[in-house]
Amino acid sequence: MSTFEKIVIPFMDCSMTTIDFTAAAGFIDSYTSDPDKPDGENNIYLVYDDTIRNDYVTSRVNRFNKSKLLKRKYVKMVNNTPYYIYVFCVKPGLKASTNGIIHLTKDEKVTVLQFWNFSNDMVNVLMSDSSIATKYTHEMPLEDYYPDNYNNEGIIIKKEEASS
Repeated sequence: MSTFEKIVIPFMDCSMTTIDFTAAAGFIDSYTSDPDKPDGENNIYLVYDDTIRNDYVTSRVNRFNKSKLLKRKYVKMVNNTPYYIYVFCVKPGLKASTNGIIHLTKDEKVTVLQFWNFSNDMVNVLMSDSSIATKYTHEMPLEDYYPDNYNNEGIIIKKEEASS
């Protein structure tokens, strides 16, 4: 997870919790773009292991599906593993400028630190300066390649006409 994503996530939705970003909840990583489904928008792609089923996952799915900032969700296969992707809008006030600089107020910094439970790396980043340089682009891995008879929604069955 990049510094930009760590700063933006606490402001995305009040129903998100730190447990949503742990291996127990199936969290893999977050990204700012998906080369397989580019849209040119400022979004955050949260990637979860779709094979994990437990109470954390059930809670996350219910809360994320109710979010007003959720744009879409889909499954993506990478290295023969299904990943569930949630695409969230980044609130307009928190978008990085073209050079990757984010300006946060003292209260916004406290919000980020409280969300991530005052982790040492975030304390160092946020307390060092009022302008934070971040790497804004963080691309998701490419989807697995499948033969022509397969698409994202499943196998296509072609109906042949009976010969007379």
